[in-house]
Amino acid sequence: METYSAQIEHYYFLKPPGDQFVKQIIFWIMVILGFLITLSVGMIVINWSLNTQI
Repeated sequence: METYSAQIEHYYFLKPPGDQFVKQIIFWIMVILGFLITLSVGMIVINWSLNTQI
């Protein structure tokens, strides 16, 4: 049991798992931002086309 936890500690110090976690968070932030930007641009375009039709 002692060697097992020591191996885990060694592995975590060698390759920190936070790196992948941070990459995933950044990826999701980019996805959400892209979705919001697309949504707002779409709303502006729809409003503009409706205003020009009238």
